[in-house]
Amino acid sequence: MTIAVWNIHIKARGTQANLDKITNVYEELHARELELAASVKDLKTSFGVESEIRDRYGLARVGEEVVVIIDEEDEEKVNNKKERKSWWQKFKDLF
Repeated sequence: MTIAVWNIHIKARGTQANLDKITNVYEELHARELELAASVKDLKTSFGVESEIRDRYGLARVGEEVVVIIDEEDEEKVNNKKERKSWWQKFKDLF
C-alpha cells in the first residue's frame, strides 16, 4: 500500500509541474494576445497605419528628412571586420 501511495504522490508532483508550465504558457499567450489586440486597434486608425509604415520601412513625408543613427559598437564591429586579414594576407605583408 505504501508503494501505491508513493506512486500516486510522484504522479501528483508531475501533474503539478505540468500544470505550472501550462499556466505560464497560457499567461504569456494571453499577454501576447492583448498586445496584438492593441496593435490591431492602432492599425485601424490612419495615424497608426502611418506610424507602422514609418517604423517598418523608414519612410518620410515630402519635405521631411530621415536621420539614421548607428551605434558606436556596430561601427567598431564593421571596422574590426575590415581590419581582419587572412593568414595569407598577413604572410604577404611581411614581404
